[in-house]
Amino acid sequence: IIFQANWYGIFYTLFYGGIAKLAGFSNFYFVTLNFLLLFFSLIIISKIKTSKNNKLIIAVCFMMFNMVFTYAFTFFPETLNIFIGICLSFLLIKVYEKYRIGQERKTIFLYITATIFFSFFRVTWIFWLVGILPFALNKNETIKYFLILTFGIALAFLYVQFFCAPYYVQGGYIIRELLQFHLWEFAKEFAINLARNLYNFFIFQFKVEWYWMFVKMTYIFIVLYLSIQYFKNKNHLIRSVAVIFLMNMFVLFTLYVSVFPYLMKITASIFILFFIVVIYLEKKSIAKLILLSLVASFPFTVLDTYAVIHERKLLYDRSVGADKQQVVAIKSIANMVNTDKESIVQC
Repeated sequence: IIFQANWYGIFYTLFYGGIAKLAGFSNFYFVTLNFLLLFFSLIIISKIKTSKNNKLIIAVCFMMFNMVFTYAFTFFPETLNIFIGICLSFLLIKVYEKYRIGQERKTIFLYITATIFFSFFRVTWIFWLVGILPFALNKNETIKYFLILTFGIALAFLYVQFFCAPYYVQGGYIIRELLQFHLWEFAKEFAINLARNLYNFFIFQFKVEWYWMFVKMTYIFIVLYLSIQYFKNKNHLIRSVAVIFLMNMFVLFTLYVSVFPYLMKITASIFILFFIVVIYLEKKSIAKLILLSLVASFPFTVLDTYAVIHERKLLYDRSVGADKQQVVAIKSIANMVNTDKESIVQC
């Protein structure tokens, strides 16, 4: 593995470590940076060419969304990925605006470049490239955009192969089988993982609570709505959102896991893209439904956030108190791992 990075690759380390090197590090570093990223996200939202009322509704929906509000108080990179999602959503709307006046080429190139760059942070961003296909003007452009998508996916696989430690999730094994051209094993594990994830999503209750049920119903509603709109509506932006959403769902159900909260982490920005575009295009009935749902669930989001903060405070108190010896023991694992070969340590 080049640079000996973990399964996320090197770019999170460069981003967070580079800023910490310049600005200094403290216990509040991640939370402060998260709020700065949310602030910049709101600035980008304010630059969308729509009415002030629509901008306000988008901003309110954005800040009330569980993944935005709760993860701002954690050390996870989800807020960075949400910021990336806002950037790509903004660029996709720009592509649509330029497409309507026949000047989309430069904006599409910028969108493609940004998507490929951001995929080095989280490899699944590469699948947002499928969003350019509905903007093809003719058959030749469709082929060209499809080849760009294929190139991007191949580049992402090479990045995973050479710059990321082996994934410990089932999808990591499936991807390795593909990269090693074990096509029968790849097809078998691909089908098994898809069946397992469909079962987990529709039948098995990993976490029986109201929010997970709400998320599942929302997924089903969005898939049905976008599938209908793709064929019924000739709007290229709606079609772009549809193929991005469906492509990501397909990849996640075949190569990742479909249980809460992992599915939510990966798809949070697709939800945001969906409600930004719906409000931007003034699909008023759907926009009202989204706003009412987020307003109704926000008190529970606040309680969930409080629980997350309280839990992490307790873990910190334990790490410097009674469990200090356990923390030291876990840290010592690094000295016991054989660095001459690939090793995965699960705690």
